[in-house]
Amino acid sequence: MLELGVGRALGALAVLAFVVVFLPERPLLALMIVIAFVYLPVYRLLRRWREAESNDSDSTRRSGRER
Repeated sequence: MLELGVGRALGALAVLAFVVVFLPERPLLALMIVIAFVYLPVYRLLRRWREAESNDSDSTRRSGRER
């Protein structure tokens, strides 16, 4: 899971570098590209991470009650 996050982060940085270098005269298009390729994947990754943490804590609570 960590490798996937690192790969996505590197891809997001590559897209951001492309936007900064090649699209400085079109800020709205650059913003849309940054949102699509940087913000949304990071948001999804953080949401999955939070869900996984809450599932772990739920299973820990359940196992504690069963004992």
